[in-house]
Amino acid sequence: MRIAAISDIHSNHSALEAAADELNKYKPDLVAFLGDYVSDCPYPQKTLKLLREITDFYPSKVIIGNREQYFIDYRKSPNGWKFGTRSGSLLYTYENLTDEDIDYFASLPFSTDIDSEYGKIILCHGSPDDCRLVIKPESEELDRTMKNADCKMILCGHSHTSFVDERYGKIMVNSGSMGVPVSTTETEFAIIDIEKQSAKAEIVRVPYNVKEIISEFVPSGLFDKAATWGKTIMANIITGDKYNQRCVHRVIQLANERKSYFDDEKLWEQAAQELGIDYIIREALAHV
Repeated sequence: MRIAAISDIHSNHSALEAAADELNKYKPDLVAFLGDYVSDCPYPQKTLKLLREITDFYPSKVIIGNREQYFIDYRKSPNGWKFGTRSGSLLYTYENLTDEDIDYFASLPFSTDIDSEYGKIILCHGSPDDCRLVIKPESEELDRTMKNADCKMILCGHSHTSFVDERYGKIMVNSGSMGVPVSTTETEFAIIDIEKQSAKAEIVRVPYNVKEIISEFVPSGLFDKAATWGKTIMANIITGDKYNQRCVHRVIQLANERKSYFDDEKLWEQAAQELGIDYIIREALAHV
């Protein structure tokens, strides 16, 4: 049995398209989609269209991510989001979704299982118990989750950090982020091969058309509506570096120093300038 695990596409349809082409080489028996399909990149409908095509072509299991849960919750109580750094990307995405899209998200399970020759495999976004738990290599969260999990394997995402870990007679595979990966400018997913009582997992990375997705930020309106957050996502995609996290940390420092607020746009603009994000964006847009 061969499983392809895909997580955290974040509306990067260019990355998903390249990954879909690569899947044809691996011919998986099952594709596991692990959440966070839309938000952060432009034109979410392009990603959802590709997602439907892949799930129609391959046997698939699809679960919910924290971003899908945000949109479900916002439809129930549409307040608090506005265009700008803090929630502009979410609001842009929400306004480009249909009720049918959100109904689909609401139909997805929090997690699900696969029965295999190797044993039970749990599919989840963050962890089997917490959709938003960030699990990174050699962390306490990883050790605790692995120790307590009632299964032989966990397939997860959310942290945007891909890895394969074995302990307590179990395997955890974090497939990383297909759309906004860390430490690479290529798209990534995981391939898991199961044969009788053995299992082998690898992280697959594939070059894709970065210029295409970057070129869509301005004409889509997302560049203006998401403000500095949109720039940090662009910088992440261009460089493979954690510019969104770095910017968040710097804004927290500035807010504490100046006794200001986390959503002060001037602080975000200053942090982006200090980190060189504006320069990265200008250079990238000049060559698309």
